[in-house]
Amino acid sequence: MSLRKTIQEFIKEYLSREKIYSQVCEVISIDGTTRTCQLSPVNGDAERKGRIQASLSLSEGLYIVPVVGSKVLLTFINNLTGVITRYSEIESFEIKISDKQINIDENEISFNGGSNGGMVIPLSAVNRLNLIEQDINDLKTVLSTWIVAPTDGGAALKAAAATWYGADLTETQLIDIANEDIKQ
Repeated sequence: MSLRKTIQEFIKEYLSREKIYSQVCEVISIDGTTRTCQLSPVNGDAERKGRIQASLSLSEGLYIVPVVGSKVLLTFINNLTGVITRYSEIESFEIKISDKQINIDENEISFNGGSNGGMVIPLSAVNRLNLIEQDINDLKTVLSTWIVAPTDGGAALKAAAATWYGADLTETQLIDIANEDIKQ
């Protein structure tokens, strides 16, 4: 018997023993520590436990948390282990690869913990920069059009710049340029 034929027979035998099938279930509870959930099959079968972490590592990979009470599709990869492959409702979503992480829930999207505040909205930041640039240009205009008046002690310059220095710039706040729903 050839090695090829032996491998083919082994695969056929293995596949005949291990049937992959799926079952619609309702989510009863979530265990965030083990990244599993307790499930109740809608056909009335006994409750089951399903993995909600896509990778074997609990510290990295894709982690989708279903809403308790929602429906999921539990797909069995062997007689004992099932993985959730479809979700009717998602509470939160996490992707972690090495030291990079993205979290999404109904309130926000955060990158790497979100400790750097909201993500800058480019148009808002450009508008704030344009205000500063216009203010500098106004000062340049005052200085370039000022005519020196001998022995006035700078009164002519002070008068020319009065409009410019009399209008304070409003300090930019994070809320002026950041989307607080997306944190970086």
